Order: sequence, then C-alpha cells, then structure tokens
Amino acid sequence: MSRGRIIVIFAACALAIGASGCQKNYYRVRDTANADNAYYTTKYKSRRGGTISFTDSRSGAKVTLQNSAVQRISREEWNGAVDK
Repeated sequence: MSRGRIIVIFAACALAIGASGCQKNYYRVRDTANADNAYYTTKYKSRRGGTISFTDSRSGAKVTLQNSAVQRISREEWNGAVDK
C-alpha cells in the first residue's frame, strides 16, 4: 500500500471519529416529586446523593433536582418541546 493511500485512510478514519463525537444529546428531565414538571437540556451534571444540575432550555433557569428521571430524546421531540 502506498504512503499516500495510508494517509487518506487515516484522515478518513479521523474525520469519521471526530464527526461522531460532535453529536449533540437531548434530554427530558422529569421531577419525580412533581410529575407535571418536565425540563429539557442538552447536558447535566450528576452530584452527590443523586442530585442533578442543569440549565432548562425553555426558560433558561438553572435547576437542581433531588429526585429526577432523565431520558434521552430525539432532536425532533426536543424541537417540539423547546420551540413552543
């Protein structure tokens, strides 16, 4: 195999790995203490004792919940909920 071909294969693999790392994740977070509350975020931090912190994408408010259920959702579901 020629050196140029190896470089092209390596560059293609690096591009594929880099592109897969850029995918954005979307989450719906429900407050288990109040099932009516649903929040939407692209990232969250788990804290001690099961607490999580995040910024709600609909309101921009910083939220910390003691008891929550986090579910990964599709971009379409995200857009429908956040762009209301």
